[in-house]
Amino acid sequence: MMGPGRLQIMAAPAPDEIQPRGQGHAGQVLGWVRCSGVVALVAMAVWAVGDAAIRHAPNPAQLNFVEGFVVADAQRVAAGGPLYNDPREVPFTVNVYTPLYTLLLAGLARLGADPFLAGRLLSLASMAAVAAVVAAAGWRRSRVVAMTAASLFLLAPLQWPWSLVVRPDALAVALSVAAVALAATREDGSPPWTAWLLAVAAVFAKQTAAAACAALVLSGLRRRPRRALAAVAVGGFAAALVAAVLQWASGGWFLFHTVSANLNPFSWERAAVLALAFLRRHSVEMAVLVGLLATRIARRRLGVVELYAVLACLAAASVGKAGSDLNYFVEPLAAAALLSAHAWPVTPPLGWRVQPGAGVALLVSAVWLGAVHLADQRQRREPFAAAAPLARQLAGRLQIIPGLVVSDDATLLLRAGKPVVFQPFVMKELAEAGRWDEGPFLAALQDGRVGAVVVQSAPAAVAATRYTAGMRQAIATNFRPAWGFVLGFPYTVHERLP
Repeated sequence: MMGPGRLQIMAAPAPDEIQPRGQGHAGQVLGWVRCSGVVALVAMAVWAVGDAAIRHAPNPAQLNFVEGFVVADAQRVAAGGPLYNDPREVPFTVNVYTPLYTLLLAGLARLGADPFLAGRLLSLASMAAVAAVVAAAGWRRSRVVAMTAASLFLLAPLQWPWSLVVRPDALAVALSVAAVALAATREDGSPPWTAWLLAVAAVFAKQTAAAACAALVLSGLRRRPRRALAAVAVGGFAAALVAAVLQWASGGWFLFHTVSANLNPFSWERAAVLALAFLRRHSVEMAVLVGLLATRIARRRLGVVELYAVLACLAAASVGKAGSDLNYFVEPLAAAALLSAHAWPVTPPLGWRVQPGAGVALLVSAVWLGAVHLADQRQRREPFAAAAPLARQLAGRLQIIPGLVVSDDATLLLRAGKPVVFQPFVMKELAEAGRWDEGPFLAALQDGRVGAVVVQSAPAAVAATRYTAGMRQAIATNFRPAWGFVLGFPYTVHERLP
């Protein structure tokens, strides 16, 4: 606006706020439909998060195999025990993750929080933080696209159960996405130091969450190589120093827990099976990711967000490692949401006569997809909700068993007030690879210290993946199948022979 002797510069509206002339009543209707669609998506996402927090987070049943072991690690640290214990001694377990998540959970436990509830809410808050970063990253380009991408991320079927599991995946992804989004705000392509700190923190939340670090390095080397090399040198030295301190403080066990305990056999067949399982429910999101990447590469606009998306997809190939699950696809899903908010074409070369209608049609499709995903999540949540009474009953029954109890479901042990002893599968893999001596644990099975063993009995081959042949022989010799239950899977409780 111009006045006598003065010039006032008005802030430019976001691209989706620019209205073409001559739309009239039709433009108002399209605007109302667009607003209603965004509100519907946000409402569904808020409901999904709220339902998970209020109805499912307090559930005493196990959501994932590792939950009980992660909580046991946090409780040990909160009580003043070692972060990485000697696995040759009771409880015969390893903490397979870098320390940030465990330390946060231990801190919350020391403040009086229930570590199960705190861990689940921490994971859920991390997923919500990813959505918030996605929305903020695309807000100035297109609020509609930003809110749509953020909402669909929270509604994705993969959110159940991984947004609520007590494990560090969600926290690591949140730190990674925040680092990349912050780096993308720098027009010169040089990530700020805060972005580097967030990316390194992601690695210390989970050691495989290195895609953000790699994206920042590659992006920096393209634009300002000296600064990038300096950041790599400083960050690498700091990370090595922290690792050295952890190795020293743990009596030499840090690298055993976080590296050796994760060197499981890899299978491309397993990777393909899990990738197809992921794509069956998330084909639309991945198609958007591939399409946007192809467009950006063709236009030679390969920035830090695009690099992160590519690297996150490559890192997901680790799902082929024995013991891995669909949690490895959380990061590619988050990268797809961030790339959509960052690079979705808000003004395609179709002209104003076509673009508004096409945009509304896409938004209506997004609302439909969100509704389908929400229904999918709700359907898969119900068996978990129904398991709560049985989990409480089983905890009471396990509580009265004398001696230690070994269980494939470690969550039940903690709910029963029993210490977590032995980590099935992980310790079996270490023993068969010759990196851990199973002798002391076999002695505990034979000398009466262990009063019962809870084994997942179906599928029939699962016991061979959890226990070595020597362990299975010791269980068959010293214990008898006493009773069983179904909690997600069938389990058999083997009680010690008189």
